[in-house]
Amino acid sequence: VEVTFTFAGTSLAGKSLVAFETMLFEDAEYMVHADIDDVDQTVAIVDIATQARDGITNTSEGAATKDGKLIDTVAYTGLTPGHEYRIFTTLMDKSTNTALTGDDGLPKVGTTVFTPNTPDGTVDVTVDIDTTKLAGTSVVFFEKLTDKDESIIATHEDINDEGQTVSFPSIHTTAADGADGDKNVIANDKAKIVDTVSYENLAVGKEYVVTGTLMDKATGEPLKDAQGKEITASSVFTPEQPDGEVEVTFEFDATGLEEKTAVVFETLVKDGIEVATHADINDEAQTVNIVSDEPTPEPEPVPGQTPEPEASGKGYPKTGAVVTACAVGASACALVAFSLAGGTSAFLRRRERSEAEPSDEK
Repeated sequence: VEVTFTFAGTSLAGKSLVAFETMLFEDAEYMVHADIDDVDQTVAIVDIATQARDGITNTSEGAATKDGKLIDTVAYTGLTPGHEYRIFTTLMDKSTNTALTGDDGLPKVGTTVFTPNTPDGTVDVTVDIDTTKLAGTSVVFFEKLTDKDESIIATHEDINDEGQTVSFPSIHTTAADGADGDKNVIANDKAKIVDTVSYENLAVGKEYVVTGTLMDKATGEPLKDAQGKEITASSVFTPEQPDGEVEVTFEFDATGLEEKTAVVFETLVKDGIEVATHADINDEAQTVNIVSDEPTPEPEPVPGQTPEPEASGKGYPKTGAVVTACAVGASACALVAFSLAGGTSAFLRRRERSEAEPSDEK
């Protein structure tokens, strides 16, 4: 005869349950079977727990690489030795609680088939993924444990479980002239560019190194200073919060680099492993122009037209020079014209009076 127990077992994961039975006959106990060590009376409630990590850093902080691997180590308890099981994992975007998809539009999943030798143990599930596209995101593993018939035995799906999560740092930069904060650097031997690096998803209390290289926008190659050396700079820092900013300062001899456009490329490294990059040759925020410190020649004035005011410094014409000259010239012309008009009028008046008066000559 069968006896069925129906109950909520969500809180019993990892426990082993033993069935004790008593048989009554005419309201009197007729038979008992109560052996806490009887294997045939025992059912294990399977439990799984996971620890996710990046395949390069071996930590919960991911590294940016096209050939990335994310590994989920699944610890299980209560399995039957010699039986075949399967672990299915799905990568979830923590911010949206939706499955990540690959270039084919399908969810990113991983599967491992295994046969345990003991009731308790661990098994790894690996997912191959281009992690360069995950900068600034956190990825969470969802797991299902099934038997060989794919009947679900246990699940572990908690979007807020830190053990199931791998986070990917991201950096964004804004470069400017170190002298006045604009986008134009004078081409002299004391050029300075300050790049403000904004970061996200960093590990608090860990040391990072951010390194920048100035690139020539026209060629896409590293920009070289007046001595022919590549221009690089670094900053070492330990974040107190996952998100923040750090500055990288480039000081170099820009003599002879007039008309060049510099773009800052940055990499972020922890424990010798590159975890984030920002390298976009067309990013205006990362771009600074190198300009001449010689003033631009003043254009010839056009008769009847007032030239536009011009700015002085950084290769720009000096403010107001042409306008002032034109204004002075115009005033002088007006004065001359006024004087000539006045002189002519006085001459005509004297002539009229002379003709009107009678002559004394006989």
